Amino acid sequence: MLKKPINQETKTKILLSAKKIFAQKGFAGARMDAIARESGVNKAMLHYYFGSKDHLYHEVILHLVNLGQKGDFDMNIIHDGWTASQKLTAAIYCIVYMHFDALDDDFHRIIAWDFAEGKNSMKMLAKNYFAPGLARLEKIVVEGIQNGEFESKNPALSVWSFVIFIIAYINQQEIYKNTEIYSRLYGSNSKEMIMNFLLNHMFKSLSINKQKIPEIPSEVIQYFKTHVLDVKSNQENK
Repeated sequence: MLKKPINQETKTKILLSAKKIFAQKGFAGARMDAIARESGVNKAMLHYYFGSKDHLYHEVILHLVNLGQKGDFDMNIIHDGWTASQKLTAAIYCIVYMHFDALDDDFHRIIAWDFAEGKNSMKMLAKNYFAPGLARLEKIVVEGIQNGEFESKNPALSVWSFVIFIIAYINQQEIYKNTEIYSRLYGSNSKEMIMNFLLNHMFKSLSINKQKIPEIPSEVIQYFKTHVLDVKSNQENK
């Protein structure tokens, strides 16, 4: 007997509901009954679309990976004629916008749960999302070294350090709430504060002759903002 065709709207509703429950409870604590109630379908329908909880969790992780298929920044917007300094500045702008505005709390919670429960799904994210993005950034730094703009004994660690900084900064915000240092770490406009900190930190650590942080055209900044909104819309409505 042929299976009924998949209803994409129902599948999406289940997927987004599962993302919410997995973010709240982790894999071990999530129950298929709870996911069915959250998505407004019966449990039989849930199993029809996804089979087991393991497979549903795998699909949620793939959803997280697919959010990043465009990468942290679109290389097409970074002009070939730009200097490495301009390219790195543009990349930092987009990475900060992406992590502050596009990736929701569920994304970060699922990553935290995955580490805590030893699911090792982050190896998939590292292979398909994190590592390719780091490699693109490393290529920019290497180009800057070859052009005499930058100096670094280990370009891969240079870019890894600031990407990990952003991830840790966002993931640990809850930890520092109600502490004496919170207001200094997370000000009223933390996105701009972190943007400026990272730009200054990266250029002080990499640049030769203390070169100034280059200006990025306003239309490129607007592109980044639009790109982030597109990713966020994909996250909410995929």
